[in-house]
Formats: sequence, structure tokens, C-alpha cells
Amino acid sequence: MVYWNFEISQGRGASPRVESQARSNTFWGGGETPFCPGAENSLYRKGCREPDMSDIPPVPAAEPQADFFELFRLLGKNPPPPLPSRGYRLALADGSRWWLSGIGHTAARVERLAAIMRLSPGERDGASVLLFTEGLTPPWPFNPPPTLPGWEVLEQRQLRGWFRPGQTHTLVELPFTEAEWVYLGLWSALTFIYQESLRRGGLPLHGALVSREGQAVSLVAPGETGKSTCCRRLPSPWRSLCDDEHLVVLGPDGKYLSHPFPTWSDYLFERGEFTWEVQEAVPLAAVCFLEQAPEDAIEPVGQGRAAVALYESSLETRYKLWLSPRHRGEAAYRRFTFDNAASLATRLPAFRLRVSLTGRFWELLDTALGWR
Repeated sequence: MVYWNFEISQGRGASPRVESQARSNTFWGGGETPFCPGAENSLYRKGCREPDMSDIPPVPAAEPQADFFELFRLLGKNPPPPLPSRGYRLALADGSRWWLSGIGHTAARVERLAAIMRLSPGERDGASVLLFTEGLTPPWPFNPPPTLPGWEVLEQRQLRGWFRPGQTHTLVELPFTEAEWVYLGLWSALTFIYQESLRRGGLPLHGALVSREGQAVSLVAPGETGKSTCCRRLPSPWRSLCDDEHLVVLGPDGKYLSHPFPTWSDYLFERGEFTWEVQEAVPLAAVCFLEQAPEDAIEPVGQGRAAVALYESSLETRYKLWLSPRHRGEAAYRRFTFDNAASLATRLPAFRLRVSLTGRFWELLDTALGWR
């Protein structure tokens, strides 16, 4: 049974093109930024350049309190209280920094999110703010969000996120109180963190993350393919960092690292108590596209096919339980995603890894990567 279709899918709108495009920052409401990861690849046009961390502007210095005050006023609500004194810090290896906090009843939800991701409390200290609140606008999905001057909104059934064009500070509405929807809303709110890392050259992936002696391998695969089983079977010195979703980031030195992220199905359906060290970043050595098979086998995957498979995998992290976000920057998000997938495919080895129920697939990885 084939679990990955390495042809470009037509199922999610316009197909990507394996050529350089003007990378748009419009999912944060910004302008066009010419950029072309993987310029060494002959598939790209001349004039493209390698990722350069100097291209990334600093985290906006603007204080979010005045902006959130203005947002509440435009929505016809009473002014919000000052930013909560309690919040949780998230620092990623690409230099992005976040401060998560909640207003009212959502404070307890943020505290739960912080526990799942092993985040420590601390001061904001200039980090981008992800502030949670209860529903402010009419219930959805049947009521569209209002159009507000100077504001963008990204909407999914389980949340609405408001932000200023060109800034990362975000106010997230969580309208539901049922446990499943609360966890789904917290999971979906990570979209805003992913967006900033994507803008910096990163890529969220649907897959397990495993490591051996400080080097990580991404096991990319759709659901029910055996990612969790593979993680459980790994012997020492292999480690399983996460089994469902991780964020690849581009470090200041131009090398890829990956952060493990939670397996949210544990909380949506099983009320799990697992936690993940999300701030741990491990250098990424390779990407493997996982398949079930009668016998173990490994073979290289070409850059073009790897780019398309990475693109599809990354989009899976965007569409939670088939609930598509609505935002005018979706086309730009897809362009960023494909450009970054192409860059990753040209700079790291990729393999098709066929895994049986009883084989020793990790030995194939050791051999393919020269680790034995």
C-alpha cells in the first residue's frame, strides 16, 4: 500500500511550481520579499539567493497593549485589562520569542498549554505576544468576523486570531468551553507560531522526530502509518522526541534544527498526560518518508519529489481535523511553505523508509546516514 503520493496534488487548490516566486509576507499583512531558498538547485531561476538571517527584521518593538485596546474598541467591547502579569515564555532556535498569556477563564487554558509544552513562567521582555481571550465576536462558523480597519483575522471554527499587518502580536479568541474544542483551539493557536518560523525559513511537519546522539531524523507520514509504533520500537541510543508533529527551523548559522511538538490527539480523544520539551532543538540530519511494508527497505528520494512531499506534509499541520483556516494570506502561506520545503529538500538527504512490523529499520537509518 502506498502512503505517499509524490506527484503534486491538485486537491488543495492551485498546484505549486518548482520555480522561484516572490515570497509574500501577506499572511502577516506585509509586502513582497524576493527570496528563493535552494538557489543552488538548477530548477530555480538565476538571481535567487540563499536564506540569509539578516533579511529577518527584529521582533516588532511596538507594545501590544495599545493595539489590543484599539481592537476591543472597534469590536464594541469594554477596554481589556492590562496585559496579565503571568505569562509563559517560548524561545525557538530561529530567534523567535513568544510570550503566552490569557485573560479571564482562558488563563487556565494557557496554563494547561504551558504545562503540555513544558514552558516556564516569566516576563514578556519584548517577545511577541500570543494573548488568549474568550469569544468577543458573534459565534461562528455561521457568522463571519467583522472587517476592521488596520486588522487582519485568521479564522478557524475553533478560534479567531487578530493581528496588525506586519506584526506578530496576536489576540486569539477561544469561543468554546467543551474540552475537545478547547484543546483543538490551543493546538490551532500554534499556527501563529508556525507562521513566524515559516517566514524565517522554517517548516512545520506532520511526522515523528527521533534522534541519535544529538542528530535528529524526521519520520514524515500521514496519520495511521505507524509513526508512534516506530518511536516505541527504537532501542538506545535512539530517542523518540515526538511522534506526530514537529517544527523545523532555520538557525542563525543557516543550519536546520527541529523542535518537538505535542501529540494533540492524546488530549482530544484520550485525555493524555504526556508533555513535550518543545524548546529543545536538535540538529536535523535527514528526512524520511515513512511507509508500511512487508520488509524493511530504504532508498533515496529525489529533491523534486521530496519537496512536494514535504509541502503536503506541512499543509497537514495547517488543516486541523479538516478545518481549513480562512484568511486572505492563505496563498502567501502556501508559497512560503513550498519555497521552504524546496529549500529543505535541496539541503538535507531524503529517503523513502519502508518499515515492517518485526524488522530493525533503525539499522538501515544508521547505514544510510553513515552512523555505523
